[in-house]
Amino acid sequence: MGARRNQFARLADYSVLLPRLTTGTTTLALLPVLTSTGRGADIMIPMAIPIFGGMTLVYLTMFTVPVLYALVEEWKLKMRGGS
Repeated sequence: MGARRNQFARLADYSVLLPRLTTGTTTLALLPVLTSTGRGADIMIPMAIPIFGGMTLVYLTMFTVPVLYALVEEWKLKMRGGS
């Protein structure tokens, strides 16, 4: 059962690769907007802050949820006495 779970985890990793890359590039693309001080910055920065925060949380969630799931499954397996 453990080998099958690891295989599913690898397949899921490939299926979410594009959203992870898209989220990462969008987050990086907002950095110049957040650090700008030129003309129009007073309008762009308040719009970029919630977008940057939301994308950062999405990025964090895409990594933490699979890791936490794997840890919980391992813990369940150990509690049942399996290897």
